[in-house]
Amino acid sequence: MLNLLPEDKKVILKNDYLLRFSIVAVLLACLVIVIGIVLLLPSYLLLHATELALEDELRLKQNTESSKEYEKLRGLIKNANADLATLTPTEVTVRELIELVVNKKGPAISIAHITATRKTDRAVTMLVGGVAKTREDLVAFTRVLEADRAFEKVVLPVSNLAKSKDIVFTLSVYSK
Repeated sequence: MLNLLPEDKKVILKNDYLLRFSIVAVLLACLVIVIGIVLLLPSYLLLHATELALEDELRLKQNTESSKEYEKLRGLIKNANADLATLTPTEVTVRELIELVVNKKGPAISIAHITATRKTDRAVTMLVGGVAKTREDLVAFTRVLEADRAFEKVVLPVSNLAKSKDIVFTLSVYSK
């Protein structure tokens, strides 16, 4: 192909072409941005109006008497629940019951074994076995356990009282 334009004119034409192409590209980009803004404007206005309406509604609800009464009642219920928590009996663990039995024994009582079984979520049955020096020490130990409010019933079989010294015994202790 034959080119009749001088080299310097070719450069000028090429620069003019790039300038026109750049201007068209920038104008198209601006047009896309403007169209995007125009299309998003109704959504923005709707969301802004909804936000203002919700803020007004929230302000009204916070200022009404019913919300103040609600907060007052909520505080009363919270206090009542705290009072009920202090009044309800706490669950005694098996470990605490075993420690209680061990602490109640005197120097004349030697405990060899304790077997504990939980009957319900609160009731515990324990079998306490050991050796007592005398019959009186064993009866005293039984009475001390019966006097404790943690235990509902203490059963000492009569057969444990047959000997008067070095008595091997087994007690049944029922917690409340």
